[in-house]
Formats: sequence, structure tokens, C-alpha cells
Amino acid sequence: QWLNAFPAEADTLARLKEALLTDLTPWWQAGQAEAQRIRSLRGLFDEETAAAHRYTALDQLRSLQLSDGSWSWYRGMKGHASITVEVATLLARVEQLAGSDPSAHAMLASACRWLQGEAARQVSRMKQREAQSHVQCEPTEWQLRYLYLRALLGLKPDADARYLMTRAVPLRHRLTLYGKALAVRVLQQADQKDRAAEVLQSLREYTVSTPEMGSYFDSPRAEWSGAAYRIPTQCAAIEAFEAAGDTLMSQAMRLWLLQAKRTQQWETPLATADAVWNLLRHRPLAQGDALDYTISQQGHPVANSSKVHVSLPASMGYVRQVYQTEAPDTALWLRQAGGVPTSLRVTHQGDALAWGGVYATSIIPADSVPVEGNGLRLRVRTEVLRGTEWLPVSAQMVLHRGDRVRQTLLVHADRDYDFVSLSSSRPACMEPVQPLSGYRYSGSLWAYTAVHDDCTEHFVEQLRKGDHRLVE
Repeated sequence: QWLNAFPAEADTLARLKEALLTDLTPWWQAGQAEAQRIRSLRGLFDEETAAAHRYTALDQLRSLQLSDGSWSWYRGMKGHASITVEVATLLARVEQLAGSDPSAHAMLASACRWLQGEAARQVSRMKQREAQSHVQCEPTEWQLRYLYLRALLGLKPDADARYLMTRAVPLRHRLTLYGKALAVRVLQQADQKDRAAEVLQSLREYTVSTPEMGSYFDSPRAEWSGAAYRIPTQCAAIEAFEAAGDTLMSQAMRLWLLQAKRTQQWETPLATADAVWNLLRHRPLAQGDALDYTISQQGHPVANSSKVHVSLPASMGYVRQVYQTEAPDTALWLRQAGGVPTSLRVTHQGDALAWGGVYATSIIPADSVPVEGNGLRLRVRTEVLRGTEWLPVSAQMVLHRGDRVRQTLLVHADRDYDFVSLSSSRPACMEPVQPLSGYRYSGSLWAYTAVHDDCTEHFVEQLRKGDHRLVE
């Protein structure tokens, strides 16, 4: 509806992004330009195209399902429990979001019957091992995922599910945060609210909150991977807090999810599906749903959603405000404030999650540029080799021809980033020891180093949260 109602809006966003992108990055050719992504969105939300994709996907999925209702890892293999529970979970989520499709529901029902039989076989083997060893067996992650699927479908626990829950609850102190979140969801569905509250409190104690980033996990018990980051754990926790009625915490964790997407690629389809599920199920956008905003400077409003001298679409606010501080008709309050814009504040009213961007340009002397940083901060330190020790170059130090000098880039990241580009200029009297570009390990990071005449650029594919060092 958004793209059909406002086709020019997508083009505006694409041009705004393209103006700030550079084609120097080595992953540029492999990635898609923002304009291409917007064009893909048009195709995604076209009803006929979407229906064709949906039927094609369902046909392919049906052809891969075995006669017993399971799915295998590859064609010719026998049914795999983990693959089947993942596919069934995705089908159950789609059914809740978009309604029941007869073909998809039939595949889901067949898969659930196979999973129920597989759970019964595994429970039988666990009971046999317990009778022989007199030690309680611990449920696996697959069994927790199976219990979560039952909760998602609204099924009350049967005998096998109750057995697995009795084995899972005592292990809540040893479970990963992902396992804790699944346990909360399962216990809520089973009306064991007291036990669910205990596990939820344990989950809450691991969260970290900031006004900008929302609430998230910063613990090794929240499993991290190079492709999925901590998205599965975050999404499972959102569902856990929402099932317990804690909407404030679930909203704060959704905020982190949106902020994380701004700096991460999410190459794993399952992690992306988890994120989309948790964002779409919260509050679907209605037609004409708009964001209200007010832009103020020095306490004086300069623009808002109802008093803007340009035509704005209903779903996006794009304001271009030109400050001509030297013009004779400059507003009196602006001249009294010094004639130079000092701050810009954007406020958002409403319960919908949203973010915006401010693009500003100005010309000031180079020596007046302050060193600032928000989420990603960079500090450059020049060092000279004296004997066997690298010493920082000071204003009192005299450098001579032939001295070995290096630049150390100290990077601080407040979260995980994808595709980070760092650039350091080089004085004309210096030549790089390694003049060839290439992918190499430097300091504490692997980076592609592009050597130019007057600067060196470093391209880091994945930058973990924390402090890092690059040496040129």
C-alpha cells in the first residue's frame, strides 16, 4: 500500500542514500545499490508478484516434504528433526500473520504429526536411559524448539511434552539465554506462570539498557555467530517478555533489533525471519499511518509535520531546510542566537517504532573540526620507532629522513558492525612500507587495505563490539 500510494517516495529515499555512498568499497560490486533494493521492494509488495512467489515457494516446499511429513537436509536423506521443526515453525508464524492457506496448513499438520511421533520416540529412549543410569536426562535444544512450536500453535502439553518440561525447568540455571526464553514461552502456555516468572527474572538480569539502543544482551550466554549475531536470542526474549505481559521490555528489545539492522547485514535467512516475525506481529502499519515530528532550533520550531512548505508523503517526512545565516532577511531570533545553527532535535509522538536520519553539510576550517563519535569512534595516533620501541610523536619531537613512522588507528565500537570503512591521510613526505593493496591482518583486525597516493583505506567486513587496533 505504501509503495503503491507513494511511488516517488521510494525514489527519494534511494537518491538520498546514493548521494552518501562510495564505490571505493571492495564489496560494492557484490552488494546491491539502495535504488535496486527499493525496486525489489516494489516487486515484493506487488500483489500479483507476491502471489506468484508464494505459490512457487509452497510448491517447492511441498516437493521437498517426505511422505511421512518430515523434511530432510538434502533430497534422498531421511527426515531430519531440526529441519522439520524449523520449517514447521516458519509455517506456523506465517499462518498467524497472514491467515491460513489450505496448502500450507496441510503441510504444517503433517509435519506436526511426524514431530509428535519423533518426540514420543525420544522421550521413550530418555526414560530407558534414566531407568538404567538412575540419572535424569537433559532435554536437547531441538526438544525445546518442539515445545515452543506447540506453544506457538496453542496446543496444551500432552504426556510427552509434560515430561520434557519437568526435565527442562531444573536446568534453567544452565540453559543459554536462548533456552531460557524458549522455556518462558513454553511454561506460559502450560499455565505454569510462577515457574515462568522465575526464568523470566533470570533472563531480565542479563539485559543491558540504553536510551538509544534499547535493551539487549551483552553476555557470552547469549550465543553469537558471524552471520546471525545475537538475533535469535533477542527475538526469543521479545516473545518471552511479551507472553508475560511486559510490553515495555519487549518494545525496548525491538528498538535494539531495529538499531542493529542499521549496521548489520543479517545473512542468515532464519535470523532474518525471526526478526521480521517479531517486528510484524507487534503493530501492523495501517494505510495512511504517518509519523508526526517537530524540528526545533534554539527552542524555536522551524518545521513540523503540519507546517512544512513542501509536499510530504503520508508515511515519510523529508524536510530540506536551508539556513542562510548571512542573508539580510535572516530571522531576528537566528541572528540573535549567533547566526549559526547549533543543535537540531527531532521528537516522535506515538507508540510505533521508528527512526530517522539528519543529513547536513557545512564548511568550516579544518583545524576547527572537533573529534566526535557516537556509536563508532576513531582515534589516530602517530608513532615513531626509536630503537625497538614505538613512541607517540609529540609536538616537541623532531623527525628525520629515514625514520620509521606508523599510524595506529584505535577504533571503539558500541555494537557489532558490518562493512566498516576507515580512512587515514598520509603526509606527502611519507611513503608506505607496503605499497600494494590486499587483504591482511593488521594490529588486531583482518582488513582489506587499499593504498592510495595520499591516504590509506581499510575495509573491515565484520567489526565486533569493543576496542580494536589497526596499524599502517
